[in-house]
Order: sequence, then structure tokens, then C-alpha cells
Amino acid sequence: MKILTSIAIAVMAGFIIATAQGSADSARPASIPEDRWIPVNDTLGFVVVTERATVQPRIDGYFVAWRNGAWRRLEPMAEGGVYKLN
Repeated sequence: MKILTSIAIAVMAGFIIATAQGSADSARPASIPEDRWIPVNDTLGFVVVTERATVQPRIDGYFVAWRNGAWRRLEPMAEGGVYKLN
């Protein structure tokens, strides 16, 4: 019984890893290098522009959203930090 359970867990883990690797790359905009892309979900991601190694590490970048068949950059609005499509 333990062997059967171990095999089932290994198969599920392999499926989850293969699915995660395939979906992460396909959801990335073509113009963004893989090391600069942080996916949030299938329709939203963060693009890293610069990384600063200071006392308080900081990452600068911007959000992009998949909308109407294309990736669109989100720009923060002045009022209350709300984002709008650019």
C-alpha cells in the first residue's frame, strides 16, 4: 500500500511541475526576458526593470495585464495608487 501511495504522489508531483513550467513560460510576454518576469496569474504579471541590493532591497518595475489579446502596461494614477491601463 505504501508503494502505491508513493507512486501516486510521484505521478501527481510530476504532473504539477510540468504544468507549472509550461504555463509560466507561455503566459510571459514575448518581449520580456524570463529573468525579468514575475507571473501573478494568467492575465497579470510584474516586469522587473532594476534590482537594488541596499539595506532594504528594492525592485523597480511595472505591472502588465493581458487584455483584448495583448499585454498592456499598467500605469499608476495619482489618486490613491490606483492602476489604469496604458
